[in-house]
Amino acid sequence: MKTQGIIQHIIFLLVSAIMVLPSGCGVPNNSKLLSIESIMEEHPDSALCLLDSINPLPLSETAESSLYHLLISQAKYKNYIPIPSDSAISLAVKHFGSFPVDRPRLMRSLYYRSLIRRQLNANNAETDAFKASGLAREINDPLWVARTSDLIAEIYYENYQWDEALPYIDTAIVNYQKAGKRLNHLYALAQKSAILSENHNYNESIQIIDSIANVCGNTYPDSLLMAYCLKISIPTLLYINDILTADENLTKLADYTHLTVLSAKDLSYYAELAIMEGDLLTARKWIEEASSLAKNEEDKENILLIQAHYEEAIGNYKTGFEILHKLLENYISNTNSMRVNSPLKTERDYYGEEASIAKKKVNQMIIIIIGTIIFMIIGITIGIIIHRLKTRLKNSEIINSLNEIHSLREKIKQYEGIINNQNNQLEGYQADSSYHHRFRLLSLLGDHYFQNPDTTKSSQSAINRFAGNEVEYLKHQKTLKSIEDLVNLYDDNLMSKFRAQIHERHENNYQLAIWVFAGLSIRTISLIFNINLQSVSNKISRLRKRIENSNAIDKHLFLEKLKAKQYFLKDLQNIDNNKDTSAHNTDNLTAD
Repeated sequence: MKTQGIIQHIIFLLVSAIMVLPSGCGVPNNSKLLSIESIMEEHPDSALCLLDSINPLPLSETAESSLYHLLISQAKYKNYIPIPSDSAISLAVKHFGSFPVDRPRLMRSLYYRSLIRRQLNANNAETDAFKASGLAREINDPLWVARTSDLIAEIYYENYQWDEALPYIDTAIVNYQKAGKRLNHLYALAQKSAILSENHNYNESIQIIDSIANVCGNTYPDSLLMAYCLKISIPTLLYINDILTADENLTKLADYTHLTVLSAKDLSYYAELAIMEGDLLTARKWIEEASSLAKNEEDKENILLIQAHYEEAIGNYKTGFEILHKLLENYISNTNSMRVNSPLKTERDYYGEEASIAKKKVNQMIIIIIGTIIFMIIGITIGIIIHRLKTRLKNSEIINSLNEIHSLREKIKQYEGIINNQNNQLEGYQADSSYHHRFRLLSLLGDHYFQNPDTTKSSQSAINRFAGNEVEYLKHQKTLKSIEDLVNLYDDNLMSKFRAQIHERHENNYQLAIWVFAGLSIRTISLIFNINLQSVSNKISRLRKRIENSNAIDKHLFLEKLKAKQYFLKDLQNIDNNKDTSAHNTDNLTAD
């Protein structure tokens, strides 16, 4: 660390000396700014010191003023200094975007304006990110392609649109490696692990985190990266019910609290871990801290869900039910606003704007062509008198121009098709999110009813009667048929393929597959079949063996879907079989 500090001081003195010499000769400040720009990436702290030695330039649309405000905004952001307004960086965007366009500086200006606007919760931050990404691809700069793609992936991740975030984070990973940015490459891999976890690819997510942790601890030690990996591993471990490892990682994370910033989403996961361990005081503390940091409706929904778990844990079942009911109402009411404010809509609007610009150019060209045609007709009319051969040549030019018009119109139709396709993708995402959310809530109700059985109707609580009714509703054949239709609709005809390729003697084996593929918990399934948990486990194990021994074309797909649900079976390790048997009177039932 001392050596690095000495090197920075030497660089600062050398650049200062270079700047002082020309200033005595009357050389304008632009040469100083170019010197500062050359060291900004590697030594932003030294660049900021040098910028502070220059008298602030006025907000004017000159090359020198625009470059100064770009550099000062960039240096402050890199040195974690709050920037109260985007007016200075907006001036740089306006200047560098004028004709002729300075693409590299315009790209950097848009990138940092996006970051500043996100800090200020201002509008159009996402649009700036997409424009910067487009410019980075145009100038073919791997580092800036990686940075802008990383930023867009983060925007999608924060807005719970993980499918859209994956291609951008993959682009960032590849281009960081091309640019030789080893540490940024590892951070991007860690971010991909978090996205995969949210997409339920838990095994791949854990593998990435483990490989990064090995690098951090051996060949490339970095405390901040280790803290980041620990933070994003905890939700994944909770998803797969590895409570012990999650608790160990949370304890390790306490040693890095000065290096990482926890979000409302992070704290809600820690609260859930505390509830599962029975530490209700700590859980309450995490819930309160998460509530104070909630930034959007998705954060509030996560906190409400954890609050419902907490109320159930302390015995306030009525309050827990009311919170779940409120969560359902909020989810329905916020669906349309999520569609309107989605980054996917911003991306579609950006490409729509590009298509509109192209359409205007086409219209201008059409006007020019039409004017040219009129002029040509007049010329041809006069030319007929002069020479018939010239008339024929002019006619051929008209035909070529009309062919060009037709070609341009076809391109416009292609742009319209792209925009319509993106509209359909957004609607599909909203429907898919509702599908998964529905079965998560059904599992919560079933688990509550399983853990709190009432012996008589007179002693049943309001939430238990509601949960019991929901469980009875799930047993109906019409309900089962509608759930099977949903699984086929949102999971690529999964059950239709399963019925066609796996031949079962009993219909209840197909029913078991439907509930498992839909995502219901093992406890809820045990209530639907009226058998104990061990019997459900045995049924699923036998179903898996039959799939393994079959010649089904989609065997690996079925096994992967079953594997994704295995975390439900972890509950068996902590359940008293005697209590379970007495509560449900299922000793005389068999698995099939």
